[in-house]
Amino acid sequence: MYISGIQISNFKGYRESAAITFEPGVNVIVGKNNVGKTALLQALSLKFDGDPHRSIHTLPTESASLSPYSSVDLTVTLARDELVDMLLEALARRDQEFGLPLPTKSDPLWRKLGLKRYDDAAANRFCRWFFGHDSYTFSLRRNARGNTDIWYLGADPYRSPRFSRSSTLDGHRGGYYGRFSVDRDKRTFSFRGLMTGNGEGESYYGDFVPLLGRSLAQYLYLFRAERFPSEPCSLRNQRRLDPDARNLAEVLHLLQENHTLFGRFLALVREILPEIHQAGVLQVNEHHYGEVFIWTDKEATDRQDLAFSLQHCGTGVGQVLAILYVLLTAKKPQTIIIDEPQGFLHPGAVRKLIEILRREAQSKHQFIIATHSPTVITAADPTTVTVVRQEGAESILEIVDAKEVRQQQRYLSDIGARLTDVFGYDRVLWVEGQTEEQCFPIILRTLAKLPALGTAILRVQHTGDLNPKHLKNVLSTYERLSHLANGLVPPAVGFIFDKEERTESKLSDLRHLSSRLHFLPRRMYENYLLNPAAIAAVANSIEGFSKRRLTSRRVQTWLERHKLEAKYYSPLKPPTEHPDKWVDTIHGARVLVAIFAELSETRVTYDKPEHSRALTEWIVKNAPEELKEISDLLSRILNNSEKVMP
Repeated sequence: MYISGIQISNFKGYRESAAITFEPGVNVIVGKNNVGKTALLQALSLKFDGDPHRSIHTLPTESASLSPYSSVDLTVTLARDELVDMLLEALARRDQEFGLPLPTKSDPLWRKLGLKRYDDAAANRFCRWFFGHDSYTFSLRRNARGNTDIWYLGADPYRSPRFSRSSTLDGHRGGYYGRFSVDRDKRTFSFRGLMTGNGEGESYYGDFVPLLGRSLAQYLYLFRAERFPSEPCSLRNQRRLDPDARNLAEVLHLLQENHTLFGRFLALVREILPEIHQAGVLQVNEHHYGEVFIWTDKEATDRQDLAFSLQHCGTGVGQVLAILYVLLTAKKPQTIIIDEPQGFLHPGAVRKLIEILRREAQSKHQFIIATHSPTVITAADPTTVTVVRQEGAESILEIVDAKEVRQQQRYLSDIGARLTDVFGYDRVLWVEGQTEEQCFPIILRTLAKLPALGTAILRVQHTGDLNPKHLKNVLSTYERLSHLANGLVPPAVGFIFDKEERTESKLSDLRHLSSRLHFLPRRMYENYLLNPAAIAAVANSIEGFSKRRLTSRRVQTWLERHKLEAKYYSPLKPPTEHPDKWVDTIHGARVLVAIFAELSETRVTYDKPEHSRALTEWIVKNAPEELKEISDLLSRILNNSEKVMP
C-alpha cells in the first residue's frame, strides 16, 4: 500500500491546494514553522475533523458564511490481498456484505465489459472484472463536517486498474450497485443481489467507498512530535498496532514470545537509542493489564524494580518503539507518516532512525516525513520533496524535483558546504574565508544595525581558485546553487572577497563578471584589525603570552618600525611615496602573525579565526569607526538585496 497523491480543499490553511504526488520510499515535506505541514499530515492520515479555511477569500465580508465541509482527495494504491484484508477486517465488525456501484451505461467500461442491462449477469461480470486485478489505485474523497464525514470516489472515469467515480454517475440519482460478500477462507468475492441507490451519501455508492476509506484510515500510522500515549493497556491477542499506538504494550507483550524477532527489535532500538539495554512489558495488575518498561543499566536487566516505565522516559522512546514495531512486524507494505522527528529525537538519533527507514523503504514501506530539519532531508535522500510555504493566510504546496535536491547537495559538497549551512535562510552572503564568516555577523549586528537573522554568511571554499582565470567558473558554481528552480538553497545576494594585490583595472574587469561581486577596500580583512590597543588587549587575555603585560605603545612601536618592510607587501611594493597608505596595502595577516610571534617570544601563534574574532569584538566595542567601511559595504549589499528580492 502506498499513497500516490493528495489535494486538500477548505481545510485549515489550505483553501485549494495544488495536487501533489508521493512515491514509494521516503517522501519529505519541508517548510518553516506554522506554514501547514502538520495540517497536511492530518489530511494524509484521513483522521481530521472539518475545519474550514478562513481568509479574505472565503470570508470576504463579516456577514459571509463559510462552507462547512473540509475535503481531501487521496489517491492510494493497494495490492489485492491488502484490499481483501481491509474488507474482511471491516466486515467482521458489521454486516458481512458490502455494496459496490456499477458503471453507468454511458461509461466506456459498460461497453468494454459488453454489458446489456442491469441484471444479475451484468453484476457478476462486473464483479469478476473488478476483483480480478493484482493491484488497485483508488481515488477517494472524504468530506468532513465537524466530526462527521461523507465518502466519495474521485472525479476521474472508472478504469482499470484505477477506480474512481464516473463523471456521468455524479448526476445519476438512480444508479445501481451490487451486493457482494467475501469468503474469509478462500478470499474470493460472491455476488448477492442487485440494488438501486437514491443518489445520496453512502446508499448512492452502496457502502464500499466509506468502508474502504474508514478501513484505510486504520492502516495509516501518524506519529506526531508529542508525548506518546504510554498508559497500561489490556494484554489481549491483537498483534496489529493501533494507528494511535495505544496498544503498544499489548503488541510488544506478544512479540516477546518470539525471542528471535524480539531480539531483532531490541537491536534496532539500541541502534537508535544505545542507552536502552532492554525493553519489555510487565503485567501491572490482576486484570491482565500491562505496561512497557525500559532498562538503561546493562547489569540490571533482570531487576524489575530498576526498570523505568515508558511514562517516565523521554518523549522519543515510545515513538521509536512504535515505529520499529511496525517496520519489523508488518507483513505487507505500510504507509508511515512522521511529524517532525527532530522534535522528539536528538540529531544523532534522528540520523540513525532515517537510515533504518531508508533500509526498510527499499524493501516495502512508504514513509512521509514532515520536517524543518536539513539533517532529515540530507539523511533521507528522498524520492519526493514537497515544500510548504505561506502566502498571506494560505498554505501553498510546491513539488521540488528530488534530482534537483541531490544536485544542490552535490554542488554544496563541491564547495565544502552542507545543506545544514543554508537551509531555512532567506539569502546567502558568500565571503572570503572562515575569519570573515565569523567576524562579519558581528559587524552586521552591532555596527550596521541589521539583523543577521535570515542571512547566512558563509565562507567560499577553495579560495586558491579565486584568481582571474578561475573566478568566473567559481562564481558560476555558486550562482547555480541559488538559481535552480524551486530549490532549497536561498539566493546568493553577494560575494565579498579580499582585494589582495589586484589593481583597480583588474578589479574593474572582475566586477563585470557579476553585479554581486564586491572587494574589500583594503588588501584583506586583517588590515582592519591592526589596531595597537586591540592587539594588546587580546594578547593580554591569552594566558602565558608574555612575561610582562603588553602595552598598546609597544605594539605601536613595533608597527612603526616594520610597517614599510618589503616582506610584508610582496608581491607588492611598500608605499614609500604615500607612507600613510600602508594600512591599505600591507599584508595584514603576515603582520599579525609576526607581532604575535615576536612579542610573545614565540610562545603564542596567531590563530586567524579565533584571534581575529577577538580583535573584531574589541574594535566594535572600542573603536567602531575603524570598521565603518565594512559595515557600510554589508549594509549596501543587504539593503539592495531586499529591494530586488520578492
